[in-house]
Amino acid sequence: MFKKLTSSILMITLIGGCSVSEPTFDSTSEETAEASLQAMFPDISFDDDNLPEGADIPPAIDALICNGMKVGFANLDKTKEEIAALVREPFNGMTAADMEAFAVENDYVGCVSNMLEGIKEMEEGLKEMEKAFDEM
Repeated sequence: MFKKLTSSILMITLIGGCSVSEPTFDSTSEETAEASLQAMFPDISFDDDNLPEGADIPPAIDALICNGMKVGFANLDKTKEEIAALVREPFNGMTAADMEAFAVENDYVGCVSNMLEGIKEMEEGLKEMEKAFDEM
């Protein structure tokens, strides 16, 4: 009986110990934050030329970028490094699911897409305005 109990406890311990934990966001530095995002979203390239757009942007990324804009504009008196640390800090230790929940709570889901669409519309409006001035 003791042998069965011991082997059952050992099996439970091995199964529990082998569970795979989700990657979490590490806000310690810009480098650890980037590495965290790459681990959390291995199918996304985070270089400036290949960023996801529109519906392809995960809500967790919406949360990080849109919170970054909010924090950045609220702290214009701080250095770039200080602002970057303030942007990363609320997400420290969060999983992608935690960051998505943050995005939902703060109404950030889709904010990057909306911002990009607004920029596109503004560019089109400026081109129309430029064309109108050229015709004068």
